[in-house]
Amino acid sequence: MKAGTVARDGGYVVNLLHYEDAAALATAVLSGSGSPPDPALGWRSRAFIGADGVPVTFQAMCDAAVASGVYGAGQEKVSFTGAPGGSAGKRLLPQETRELSGWSPKYESFAAFVAAGGRDAYGDDARLGAAGAPHAG
Repeated sequence: MKAGTVARDGGYVVNLLHYEDAAALATAVLSGSGSPPDPALGWRSRAFIGADGVPVTFQAMCDAAVASGVYGAGQEKVSFTGAPGGSAGKRLLPQETRELSGWSPKYESFAAFVAAGGRDAYGDDARLGAAGAPHAG
């Protein structure tokens, strides 16, 4: 974000999951929450897709971060100058994971997270303040 110009395709799609949501999903699966398809096997041999369900391009992710103001006043829009090529990324569909495990993300999307101030329960380090840790450096 500080570079301002990035020599890569801004249309590349990524899937995000906040680390708090990843931990909650792991806890749900390890504790046996939800409804395993085979109660005798539980979650053995199952793969779970951990994603917020809102795939986002690099450009949209940077635009949301800049618009939120979380990364500092005066942050300029990031420009991606790379030509599209090869893979455009992947769009993960976590619906089955949600249905089976009973889990859903606390942060519905990256855009919603930063629009709400980009603060989370990062830890109780006094240097971070009472509301959690901002993700701006």
